[in-house]
Amino acid sequence: MNLKQLEYVVEISRSGSINKAAQNLYLAQPSLSASVRQLEQELGFSIFRRKNSGIELTSEGKLMLLSAKLIMEEVDRIRRIPTLFDSQRNLSISGTWSSLLMCSFMQFRNDEPEEHIQDNFKETSFQQAVHDVMDQIYRLSIVSCLNSRLELHRLELQKHHICMEPLAVDVPAAAVFSKDHHLSRFKKVTIEQLKRCSVVTYDIRSNDDWLGAFGLESGEDVLNIFDRGGMLDAIRHNYVAVTTWDPELEASLPNTVMREITDGPLSSIYLLRHGAYTLNPREKRFLAYFQAQLDAVYGRIGESIR
Repeated sequence: MNLKQLEYVVEISRSGSINKAAQNLYLAQPSLSASVRQLEQELGFSIFRRKNSGIELTSEGKLMLLSAKLIMEEVDRIRRIPTLFDSQRNLSISGTWSSLLMCSFMQFRNDEPEEHIQDNFKETSFQQAVHDVMDQIYRLSIVSCLNSRLELHRLELQKHHICMEPLAVDVPAAAVFSKDHHLSRFKKVTIEQLKRCSVVTYDIRSNDDWLGAFGLESGEDVLNIFDRGGMLDAIRHNYVAVTTWDPELEASLPNTVMREITDGPLSSIYLLRHGAYTLNPREKRFLAYFQAQLDAVYGRIGESIR
C-alpha cells in the first residue's frame, strides 16, 4: 500500500466512477483499475463494488476511505511545511471579522510598504480562521473568542500544537444600528431589547455559539450574513447588528451608531500560530502595531509582542 493508491481510492470515491477518476488523475483506466485490484488483494477485502451504473463503496471500503482521507490531509499538511517555515517575509493572516483588524492591516501596509512582497489577509468565521492556521493555509490567525468558550477551544488547539496568545481581554458585546432606529435614543441596550428587534450577525452559527450566548434562538428574527456589505444593507433595512465592540466598524458604516450591550457576553482577542513557528520581522512589526491599536481601544493587558 502506498500514498498513490490511497489518493486513487479517494478520487474514485469522489468521482463516482473509475473512468472519470482516471481522467482526473491523468491515468489510463486499465492502469488505475489494476492498482486498485492490487490494493484490494493486499488488504484482503474489496473496496469497491462494481455495478452497471458505476461503482459504490463496500462496507469495508467506507471505513477504509475515512482513514485514507485523514492520511491524505496529513500529507497535504506536510507538503505545505516549506511555505510555513522557509523564511517568508510577508504577512499571512486569517481573522474573524473586525474593522479594527482590517483597518490596522491596511494602515500598516501604507506606513511600511514593501516591494516584491505579497501580503495575504482573509476575513472569515472563527472556525475557518482556526482551520486556516491548523491546516497551514495561513501562518497566523487573529480571532475573537467568547470567554465562556475559551477553555474548550484552548484544549482543541493544544491537540494541534496551536498557541493561543491574548491580545485583548474582556471585550464587550455591541449593537450597531441606524441612527433612525428606535434603540438609538438609549446610551446602552440589553439582550431583552434585542429580542424585540430584527437582528443581523456574521455567519458564525456553526462555531462559537454566538447567538446562543445572547439567548437568541434560531427561530427568532435573526439574519446571518457573510460580508460587510450585507451587514450594511441589513442595518439600512432596520436590522440591529450584533457584534463585538469595534469603534472602527461604527466609523466605517455611515449613519449608524454603536451601543454596548450591558448584559451581553464578553469576548477576548487572540493570536493563533503553530507552536513551532517563529514570527518573521514583518509579522512582529505588524503585531506590535496592531497591539498598540488594541491597547488604545480596550486597554493594555500586559507586555506587548516584541
